[in-house]
Amino acid sequence: MILKCEERDVPECKDEILSMPGVFRYGYENIVEALRPIVEAGLKSVLLFGVLSHLQKDECATHCDSDFNPVIKSVKLLRKEYPHLIVACDVCLCAYTQHGHCGILRGDGSIDNEKSINRLATQSLAYARADVKDEERVGRLNLSTTDKNTDEVLKMVLINRQINAREVAKDLNKLIGHCHSIFSMI
Repeated sequence: MILKCEERDVPECKDEILSMPGVFRYGYENIVEALRPIVEAGLKSVLLFGVLSHLQKDECATHCDSDFNPVIKSVKLLRKEYPHLIVACDVCLCAYTQHGHCGILRGDGSIDNEKSINRLATQSLAYARADVKDEERVGRLNLSTTDKNTDEVLKMVLINRQINAREVAKDLNKLIGHCHSIFSMI
């Protein structure tokens, strides 16, 4: 079981999602305490989604990998408080672009795959750097996500501290896929 968590760029918020009574979006400073009873009850994994309301959205998805990204801030806090919790991050640009599409657009409005892939790769690396201290893992992620021979989009990187770098590199091929997160049906 994996719990979906939406992280806002407002540090100390707890906003109910109106279409889902009893479900909340949390600010990155509240996520640790919000998850405490669930983790203590046995929660093993979370999937984090970024939600911007104050940070500027733009055509380049500037904040998808910035230090102000609420997912990056949440990952660091969760890793410190719950070192055994598996933390997955939705790698997607739509929450960070002003147009809401998961990609960098050309002048004609179509998605520029090469620029989009590069942007998703930098986002993946930012999430990985927030979650792991093992630079070999991040180095392997960097090599895998900047491979010029691939025309697929890396959508999600799941890092588990118990997995070694070879397993992460091997599993990256399985994570290259469609434009939307593999968890979108959950």
